[in-house]
Amino acid sequence: MVFFGFVFLDSAKLMLINKNMNSSKSTIYQLAELLNAKQPLFEDSIKGLEESSAKLNLEEELFLEIEDKFTKFVNKSLKLKNKASGKDIYSNLMDLIAKQNDLVLTKYFKLNKTAGIDEILSACIDFAAKMDLPKRVFRIKKSKAKRMLLNNPPLRIMELLGYKNVKALLKNERLEEVYGALRFAEGEEWLNKFNEQYENLRPKDFTEAEIEVIKMPLKWGPLTKDFIKKKKHNITHLKELGVLLVLETEDESLKKGLILKALPLIVHYYYEIHLYSAFFKLKASTEKKRSFGRVITDTIIADPKHKLRIKGENVHWRVVQRYFGKLDDAKKHPEIFEPHLQPEDLHWDLAEKALAKYIPELKVWVDLDYVAQQKDELPLSLNLMDLTLSYANSLDYKDRLYYHFRESLWNEIFARYMGIEVLEDELLSKLNNALVYPERL
Repeated sequence: MVFFGFVFLDSAKLMLINKNMNSSKSTIYQLAELLNAKQPLFEDSIKGLEESSAKLNLEEELFLEIEDKFTKFVNKSLKLKNKASGKDIYSNLMDLIAKQNDLVLTKYFKLNKTAGIDEILSACIDFAAKMDLPKRVFRIKKSKAKRMLLNNPPLRIMELLGYKNVKALLKNERLEEVYGALRFAEGEEWLNKFNEQYENLRPKDFTEAEIEVIKMPLKWGPLTKDFIKKKKHNITHLKELGVLLVLETEDESLKKGLILKALPLIVHYYYEIHLYSAFFKLKASTEKKRSFGRVITDTIIADPKHKLRIKGENVHWRVVQRYFGKLDDAKKHPEIFEPHLQPEDLHWDLAEKALAKYIPELKVWVDLDYVAQQKDELPLSLNLMDLTLSYANSLDYKDRLYYHFRESLWNEIFARYMGIEVLEDELLSKLNNALVYPERL
């Protein structure tokens, strides 16, 4: 409609224009919103990554992919319409987690709903042990680990278990359990002194061995109960020893959603331990002997830059693994790492993808670890770990978790901008402390 030179649009067209303006609100801006990243720093960094990598519009492609995956999941898996509220979607997600947890319990574990915590945890451990997971790793020799304890006896652990000297402790107690208890029992001053010994590690102090999954018995309960209460789960790992620890507990509150909380975590830690193993192995071959221990110390103690940003911050070694995991075998070019690493050292997968091979019903979660949609000013995550921990801890919609989603999305962004040329230039010549500098990408 035209009147005295002005164009008037009907309300339907105005609504369409407004919708298009909102949807075209920079995809970089919307990604930043999901990540709670600062602007314009985030946008400047993405542009820098584009210029350095010669890859354009990846952020737009990624955001549209996230939106599409979220919508399809809501429509097909939850059978909800696009206009469903965040609260309704979350409620249906919690129902789905509950159903899948019970399904795995009865169909795959052959247990009934009255099964106890210990029985369920044992079933999770046994199930993961039968899966095709990376189980051989590069870890500190047990003889070296014992020597480190002899040099600095864990006094509080000895007092708890009634030992007068550390030799008796190591003779009668499992080394891996003692190491697992250190962080729970000994004070900061003791830990700092003990950790200094990591700086003296040399490649000769490491060996190849199988990952061990160990149940820490209830006698450690007085030390582990605070960790379990804080983390809302009872699984941890010692990457330097290649050990996965399942902490026995009598806390019945942990039973809710235990399978879909524990099993993915156990599988995830297999990959996590293997992730660090590959890095230790690379540094053993490429780092000077004097600096090897310093790098290992920083990685074990601080593991810098877990929570990634972009400009001026760093890319974790896990991004390299994620990048290689997304490539077809023909494109991986593992020769750029030889002779330091072998192709199997770069094997990477997500717990969801690995589990889907053995539990088809869990296939719905594959490739959703970095998918979420902003609802009521916060991300509504489709990351399985976020959802299972939210369900297991009976979190309300407003208190929902999205930490794992954000970490996965950061990693996904970096992995998409990475390329073989970047790896050749950065990893072998400039890699330092598991980090690649994104401003150089």
